[in-house]
Amino acid sequence: MVAVNPTRLRFQIAELLNDFTTPANFHRALSVLFDFYANRTLRSGESIKVQSLHRSYNLPHPVTRQLKIDLKPRAQQNTAETLALADELWTDSYLEVKQIAIYLLNQTPVDDPQPILDRLQHWLAYDIDRALISDIWASGAAQLQTAFPAVWESFIQSYLNQQDSKLISIGLSGLSQSLAAQDFKNTPVVFRLISPLVRNPQHANLKDLRKVIEALAQSSPTETAYFLHQMAALSDSVETKRLIKQSLPNFPQPLQAELKADLK
Repeated sequence: MVAVNPTRLRFQIAELLNDFTTPANFHRALSVLFDFYANRTLRSGESIKVQSLHRSYNLPHPVTRQLKIDLKPRAQQNTAETLALADELWTDSYLEVKQIAIYLLNQTPVDDPQPILDRLQHWLAYDIDRALISDIWASGAAQLQTAFPAVWESFIQSYLNQQDSKLISIGLSGLSQSLAAQDFKNTPVVFRLISPLVRNPQHANLKDLRKVIEALAQSSPTETAYFLHQMAALSDSVETKRLIKQSLPNFPQPLQAELKADLK
């Protein structure tokens, strides 16, 4: 692996940005840059917390960090150019290139949510690599959530309304990522969105539901405990009881005691 020289890296990125308006050229130049800094001593995906289906350059963090810093002002200048570049980079087979496409989508200036929504719908497909799901929700969908909350809610709902547990899982991942954002305050929306799933959960979605409840309990423990109390009263599902029992460690002891009483 080549050592990262900050001065050389800034020069390389400046050269790369000259091709910003020609997506195919930018794509080729980005691949050359990433290949230059690739860590070939790691197996593909070894440094990634969630095993990816895509090949990985295993880049040093300073490379992608500096690239994003220098890309940001350029990406925010022109909607059409940035979207065209994001579309081109998404076609790549390497994880890090797709992550740059996701970053560009978040930086795209839009007055209309549809361009973002169109790409999220395309990218969050049934066969989406799980290593990319959290990046898409945390970064790609961030602007949708903050600037167009009603559209974001409807988009999440479209996944949670599915019968297929894999698609439901994608929607639940979106809620977990939203709750992780420091500026997210709309927990009543989350309670409303997950209510049908908690009352009658699919076994395959219990893990994802637990993650959402854990995030809710961290930010609003009393409200979340009351929500689960309501769900216990409304549901006859064994899976609902199991979900509440598995979620108990996320609550302070007094609230745990109250929830345990609901399970008797």
